[in-house]
Amino acid sequence: MTTDVSGYRAYLPVGGGSLFVFVYGSLIWNPEFRYSGRRVARIFGYRRDLGLYSLIYRGSPEFPGLVCGLDRGGSCRGILYEVSGGDAEGVLEYLWGRELVLPDAYFPVVVRCYAGGDVVDALTFVLNRGHSQYAGGLSDEERVAIILRARGRNGTSREYLRRTNEALGDAGIPCGRLLALERKVGEREN
Repeated sequence: MTTDVSGYRAYLPVGGGSLFVFVYGSLIWNPEFRYSGRRVARIFGYRRDLGLYSLIYRGSPEFPGLVCGLDRGGSCRGILYEVSGGDAEGVLEYLWGRELVLPDAYFPVVVRCYAGGDVVDALTFVLNRGHSQYAGGLSDEERVAIILRARGRNGTSREYLRRTNEALGDAGIPCGRLLALERKVGEREN
């Protein structure tokens, strides 16, 4: 099954209302789209993981890198962006081009987000465990080795990990697993 890149229209808010987007990785520190609100939220049933091999942006075919995705199980704290109705179509088109550039690696899904006392449904992108670039079963040692050697068009996997950890920390939602990986990378590098 190939993801229909024009399928973003199915996610347009009804009646010109706001679009909500839940993000968990680089879209926290590099959203590159206009939003009208930004706050911390939690989802259940998915967890953040360095679960996708990157062959272009944070790695190469010879030395694949790793980037975040949402995988089944647990919960995840991330950022909930609110996009005004007038900007929704442009933001959705942008997200489809950015997140679905690798066909079928991620699936767009709507998740229930808990943000303070509010509950909203939001678009997010979930890893496809059947994709050839799915990397969810790696040990920490394997991840560290990959992170230390991978470099792609947008930089290194180590920089991606560092920037994601910084953004999560700045938002007050540090991810213990990613912080532990970054510490292990630092120890191995020294």
